[in-house]
Amino acid sequence: MTVASSKKSSALSTTFTASRKMSQGTSTDPYKIAILPGDGAGPEMMEATLEILQALSSMTDIYFQFQTAHFGSEAYLKLGKPVPEETIEICKNSDAVLRGYEGYTRTASTGNQQLRSALGLFAQLRPVVVYKELADMSTLKRQVVEGVDIMVVREVSGGALSIDENTAPFGENESEAFSTIKYKDSQVYRIMEIAASIASRRSGRICNVDKADVMKVSQFWRRCIHDFVKQNISGGYIDICDMYADDCARELILRPRQFDTIITSNLFGDIISEVAVALAGPARLSPSAWLSIDGFGVYGPADVFNISAYPESTLPAYSSNTSREDGGFGNFKPYTSPIAMIRSASMMLRYSLDQPAAADLLQQALQRTMEDILNSEVSQNGSFLESGAIGTKAFVEAMLRSLQYLKQYVQVCDPEICGE
Repeated sequence: MTVASSKKSSALSTTFTASRKMSQGTSTDPYKIAILPGDGAGPEMMEATLEILQALSSMTDIYFQFQTAHFGSEAYLKLGKPVPEETIEICKNSDAVLRGYEGYTRTASTGNQQLRSALGLFAQLRPVVVYKELADMSTLKRQVVEGVDIMVVREVSGGALSIDENTAPFGENESEAFSTIKYKDSQVYRIMEIAASIASRRSGRICNVDKADVMKVSQFWRRCIHDFVKQNISGGYIDICDMYADDCARELILRPRQFDTIITSNLFGDIISEVAVALAGPARLSPSAWLSIDGFGVYGPADVFNISAYPESTLPAYSSNTSREDGGFGNFKPYTSPIAMIRSASMMLRYSLDQPAAADLLQQALQRTMEDILNSEVSQNGSFLESGAIGTKAFVEAMLRSLQYLKQYVQVCDPEICGE
């Protein structure tokens, strides 16, 4: 079965979405995917996702070659670095990267930051989808959150959270401290290019989020955003508006369905994306992508499992095994499901491999799986996630059944409906 493309055409002249050889993704020239299993439940979730991708491969004539590399605590214990040089080289020689959780080795300069810096990744994509099957898991009313489908495009190479800022000297006896928020126009232009390309595949609506009322750097950011639109976008297929960050946080809670694509800077993006993700409830289901301008990207769960971030009293909310006998390594796994990693693989297919129809197929299989599980194996309200009633193996088996069912049809849907 070969799936047909459902990709929307874009009037934007952009280098995003790298040009691929016609032979790439075939049995003789498979996509090279670097695999970074990561910490905690990362290896288990990665294994599940690779099994699903292999099944997808057999149904779509899209072929993959996986190469595993050291990353996170496993790399730190063996090689003394969370991201060794050999891992960087494997990633650079790949078409895309699938990444698990990183948390045990998180410091002021995390392995994730080192990975982004070494690979020249400056844009983060944070899709927020409230599936109707799981809408009751939200702490907000179903009528407020059902149907929410937001893409947060966040600049991650500059601003107050950049790796340069985080590695600045700091002494314990200082009487004052400051952080610098700094952007060049080229940084703003390139993140807007990504956002416009993403929005053109969706509704075309972009909301720029900043603090231009009180911050000069935000005034500069906003001017660059609108300059880019005037200089590069014609035909009216992109509709851009502006909103202050505090207003956006409020509106995300009150009227989240008004948003489609959000573009924002590093600091505000860190906060806005977490507010948006919380619309779907406490389960850790969110994927993310870090991209370069040519479409190369690192994909994995958005929630970094960082054991130091959660006090001992809160650990049961994040873990299915609170044993600390191994000193915080190995046996300690966050409570999770394969959903975030599967959604990350779907994003990889869409944005780095330019296989939107295969990404749609994976999304449809995921939604069908959630429907089947909720209707036949558990009671209501996404309890298979909250209680761990459905293990990873059972979930994968359900996904494979869904893919097998969809194999009978060319199931391609509009990215505005099931894309992310």
